[in-house]
Amino acid sequence: MGSAFAQGAFGKLYKGTYNGEDVAIKILERPENSPEKAQVMEQQFQQEVMMLATLKHPNIVRFIGACRKPMVWCIVTEYAKGGSVRQFLTRRQNRAVPLKLAVKQALDVARGMAYVHGLGFIHRDLKSDNLLIAADRSIKIADFGVARIEVQTEGMTPETGTYRWMAPSTAIEELQRLPGDYLEFMPYVCNILLYSTEVGLASIAYDLPL
Repeated sequence: MGSAFAQGAFGKLYKGTYNGEDVAIKILERPENSPEKAQVMEQQFQQEVMMLATLKHPNIVRFIGACRKPMVWCIVTEYAKGGSVRQFLTRRQNRAVPLKLAVKQALDVARGMAYVHGLGFIHRDLKSDNLLIAADRSIKIADFGVARIEVQTEGMTPETGTYRWMAPSTAIEELQRLPGDYLEFMPYVCNILLYSTEVGLASIAYDLPL
């Protein structure tokens, strides 16, 4: 296992090798000093493993395996050589992405999410950080830790997801909503992705208040 190349709320991502294949290893460090955070992390870990093991599509990051030990939990997936869409746009330094590639990648996201929604799942934090670029430049949707099953009935809150990628109507309404209402994210997020890649912006209005 190599050095970490990304970091999240509960752990880090490492590049490794499994059976001769490059893989991404998400190491989650359980916050023992905070039972509440530990419970959230456990729920997200179980949710992500369950969803990744279920979802099998060319535009969904491929699940390889998971391990759960007392202090360290990990999830192993395919390694996306191109990094995230956000990293890709940052490297381009605001230079526009060729329209043909931008449209292809937006269609990859749409196809992947159509498959996810078709199985009754909802990805509630779809953004450029969670869209990975494979060696052939296709998009792989990742990070299903905050996803939900559409048939559940409890209310959802505005704290779920990244607000700069939310549809405005979702961000400002009171959130006693049906899970299916989150399907409105998709056209909005795809439009943001297509716009940001075409103009070469890594983020949209990133410093504006909500």
